[in-house]
Amino acid sequence: MPSTQPLFCLLTIVQPDLAETPDYLAWVEQTRLKIEEGISAADQGAVLEADDVLSRLRNKVEAARSASA
Repeated sequence: MPSTQPLFCLLTIVQPDLAETPDYLAWVEQTRLKIEEGISAADQGAVLEADDVLSRLRNKVEAARSASA
């Protein structure tokens, strides 16, 4: 049976640690701020109906699919 050590080393070198990627860290911070903003808005009574939110998400998904096709 062949050794898996060379493959493991290759995967370790090729796959970056996302936690140390500047773009990922920026995304995490932006997401954290958006969540805080949403919680604050909900606390003040500014909430959306679930059907509206789902409709917006469906539209975004469909737009992304159309753009990538």
